[in-house]
Amino acid sequence: MSGYVIKIPQEKENRTIWSRQLRVAAYCRVSTPYEEQQKSLEKQIKYFTQYIKRNPFWRFVAVYADNASGLHAKNRPGYQKMLKDCRK
Repeated sequence: MSGYVIKIPQEKENRTIWSRQLRVAAYCRVSTPYEEQQKSLEKQIKYFTQYIKRNPFWRFVAVYADNASGLHAKNRPGYQKMLKDCRK
């Protein structure tokens, strides 16, 4: 599993994440196709979009979302796209 971990060295400046210039994205997911879950997904997307955009230091990139079971990450196209975009 260590192939999935990237160590980020500590910065000399001790700034918190809230005041650093960052490109920020969110990942939202629901696990069933029921209407209540769809409303939950919409609320998650809206919440995280507003949350990220509220911080003047952060640059909103995207919200990735899936309507899929949590059992296997390979079956989540939104999650896979997020990882691919992060590697870029």
